[in-house]
Amino acid sequence: ANVDSHLASNDDEEDEEEGEEGEEDDDDGEGGAAAAAGGADADGSSLQLAWENLEIARIVFEHNQAKGDDVKLKLASVFYEMGNYQLETGSFADAVTEYDKCLQIRQEIMDPASRDIALVHFQRGVAFQNNSDFDDAVSAYKKAKS
Repeated sequence: ANVDSHLASNDDEEDEEEGEEGEEDDDDGEGGAAAAAGGADADGSSLQLAWENLEIARIVFEHNQAKGDDVKLKLASVFYEMGNYQLETGSFADAVTEYDKCLQIRQEIMDPASRDIALVHFQRGVAFQNNSDFDDAVSAYKKAKS
């Protein structure tokens, strides 16, 4: 029920935003310049919207894990994308946490030599490296390689 109400409130917000965007387009072409000048704000709101969608997906898949490995792998993919989001926003320790959640699920279900598992190890290495944790980065890269 909470997810449904959250989805409904997001739909209402999107409808309002679409109306506002339409108003900008009617400004004799100046709306485009204003939008270009506010590009950083647009990127920030896009990232925020992406995070909110990932949170909703996480909630849905967590509540449906009992339905099988396919749902668990979708949840792992959500954690992977949440890690990518954290990496993009500079929250490197949080990125590692999300990648670890993804890795735990994938290692339970997938073949240890899976490319998907190697990719998570690689992304963990990137997060560690960006956080100046070079020993853990090397370890993660070695696991990605093997």
